[in-house]
Amino acid sequence: MEKTLGGVENIIAALPPEGAALYAEAMRRMARTFARNEHAGSPPEVVAEVVERALTDRNPRTRYLAGKDSVKLTLLARFLPEKLLDAAILRTFGLGAALAGG
Repeated sequence: MEKTLGGVENIIAALPPEGAALYAEAMRRMARTFARNEHAGSPPEVVAEVVERALTDRNPRTRYLAGKDSVKLTLLARFLPEKLLDAAILRTFGLGAALAGG
């Protein structure tokens, strides 16, 4: 977890002051969420394989799904109004308060 948070702090330190003021807290919250759920996502190799397929397909598709939650997210995006989908994503990553300024 410290490695993830340290990497985010390095990125925040490299931002211009305005960027850090706007995005630092949201970036920290996302990093903490990912660190707590390190096994929730898919391994980078899964995404890399999909990217390779997208780059080498003879007839590439417009979109490719990558990761174990991609089908669920696609279904949510198809059936939920955008505002509800955005709210669900913000809540999942603990970002609602960070982006609202609190």
